[in-house]
Amino acid sequence: TAPAAATRTMYLDKDGKPVENASTVGPLAAGVPGSPAGLWELHRKLGKLPWKDVVAPARKLAVGGFPVDRHLHDLLGKEETRKLLLRFPETAKIWYPGGAPPAIGTVLRLPELAATLGRYAEHGPEGVTKGAGAQAVEAASKRHGGILTAADLAAYQPVWREPLLLDAFGWKLASMPLPSSGGIIMGQILGMLERLDWTKLPRFGADRDHLLAES
Repeated sequence: TAPAAATRTMYLDKDGKPVENASTVGPLAAGVPGSPAGLWELHRKLGKLPWKDVVAPARKLAVGGFPVDRHLHDLLGKEETRKLLLRFPETAKIWYPGGAPPAIGTVLRLPELAATLGRYAEHGPEGVTKGAGAQAVEAASKRHGGILTAADLAAYQPVWREPLLLDAFGWKLASMPLPSSGGIIMGQILGMLERLDWTKLPRFGADRDHLLAES
């Protein structure tokens, strides 16, 4: 769901030309967060454990932290990652304390995330989409030129949809229907590979990889 203030020209400059990265980086790239209400609805209909127990592991990890391994350290050291995350003080504060990636073995704790998850565990989606958390999201969005508001978060409603069902290679797959394009694209790719007898080609062979890449 787009923010209520979204317009069809929001990614264009005054001359009608696309603004580079406006639709992919920064506050204008963000739709209204649906996960808080979506996960809650999924649990309400199909869950077995108490809601607080479902949220507890994520909150525990945010409180206690996790050690920075070499993979994360190297990723944060890449120029394209640095350029992206240092662009905003909120992400720079977490991932580049003191201006550099945390050293390998450093325990990275996320107390603000832990507090948010605590409200989520206690109050469900309203712990995130209303009150201080929602106001903080709106303030951060406005600070960087965004249009997302606390009212957008509060108004979000999850919707149950029929999945797109696919048959391929003896499997039945369930994926996202329109307007998401991923399920249809996956079905097209698998359909092509089936017709080309992809599974009969040698595993890890060049011919098999070539067909997968082309499809």
